[in-house]
Amino acid sequence: MKNVKMLLTAALLAVAMSASAQFTNASSRSNGFSGGPVPGYKGFFEAGYTVGLGDYGFDRIAIASTTHGYQINPNIFVGGGIAVNYFSDGEAWNLPIFGNFRYTFLDNKISPFIDAKVGYAILDVDGFYFNPSVGCRFGLSDTFALTASMGYEVLSADYGYARKNCGGLTFRAGIEF
Repeated sequence: MKNVKMLLTAALLAVAMSASAQFTNASSRSNGFSGGPVPGYKGFFEAGYTVGLGDYGFDRIAIASTTHGYQINPNIFVGGGIAVNYFSDGEAWNLPIFGNFRYTFLDNKISPFIDAKVGYAILDVDGFYFNPSVGCRFGLSDTFALTASMGYEVLSADYGYARKNCGGLTFRAGIEF
């Protein structure tokens, strides 16, 4: 009789735990927010500052950068964008036009990511543009997050007959929508 009571108690505990787990999963599914990026259209808006380090180490303000594309899965984003930079030391402007790849490591509310923008800059300081960076994503909802990143901007520009590196260390903050 004692064995039957123990077996019955164990069975009831197992059923209660199973029901509790199902309730927890159902409630997390009902709001649908895992914290990570959701597949589909994705846009980014960023602003920041670049400390000039290259042959011509001009500091610049990234007044605005916008990227639009597709979140393939919670980890991989591909898209394209344009930025507006003001070179405060040289009183010059440029518009980098780029393709963008981003890899978000975790499907969580807070996740590190790597990002690479590759393209060409036009206007006063024109040339090959490459900006790899690392950062962190802070998910606030299924469709909105804050981002912060740091990287190195390679800008190979023509000055007279020579090609010069106008690169620098970048710091950016942004929103993901």
